[in-house]
Amino acid sequence: MEIYGVDVSEYYAGLEAADIYECKATGYRFYYPFSLTGKEHLYRELEKTVDGTYKDDKWEYREALTFISGSCRVLDVGCGKGAFVLLADLAGHKAAGLELNSASAIEARQRGIDVRTELIAEHARKNSLSYDCVCSFQVLEHVPDVKSFLDSCLSVLCPGGLLILGVPNNGGFVGMDLDAVLNMPPHHMGLWTEKSLTALTSFFPLSLKAIRFEPLEELNWYASVMERRALSNSVAQAIYYKLGFGYLYRKWVRLRKSKIHGHTIIAVFQKTEGTD
Repeated sequence: MEIYGVDVSEYYAGLEAADIYECKATGYRFYYPFSLTGKEHLYRELEKTVDGTYKDDKWEYREALTFISGSCRVLDVGCGKGAFVLLADLAGHKAAGLELNSASAIEARQRGIDVRTELIAEHARKNSLSYDCVCSFQVLEHVPDVKSFLDSCLSVLCPGGLLILGVPNNGGFVGMDLDAVLNMPPHHMGLWTEKSLTALTSFFPLSLKAIRFEPLEELNWYASVMERRALSNSVAQAIYYKLGFGYLYRKWVRLRKSKIHGHTIIAVFQKTEGTD
């Protein structure tokens, strides 16, 4: 991740390559070995350089809140500095968060937000069936052991409760960007799509309530990915930009951005009644 000034050589020491596998049953793709999973200090370093790591408001937060009705007990797993926890509280819910980045968790608590520094598996041992809704935004793609993570999320969730997952949409332009180092280990360990998210209902006590796609916001990123896929060589690229097609294409993308899937996909599940 040289472009971000972060040295990740420790993760690749002794490895010839990182492999990627695909689950035949779900279409979920993941990187291996799992020893490539990023550690806390990686995220502290990236927070200094990557714009928007912890935003106070996101499309996925607002979209998730539209599915949470009444006054609910809400848990946000991997909550960063507690932005969604705060928004859920302001919406009339009783919310708490879990965050392993200790510096972010401390900052959240200093702002009066209920954020605990513990793994969801640890939290689950003490809080069985304690929440009406469990959310996790931009976390699942970092998790190597998906089954253990989701089992723990479900164990704290009441029957009939909601599980809301927000992840990068690798069925869209994000998955087409072969140069996106932040979509690779040690940052991301899994590549989720609508198909693989929907398939979770075959392996967990869940029913799918909704899939939502974020409208495009990263216009230049999207345009650059599409251009690299369409322009096969440097000569074609030079002609394309010299004739001003790059400007015209971005103008066209701007006009159609509400119809183009953006970075994030949200899946809203309901825990099957009667399970524990």
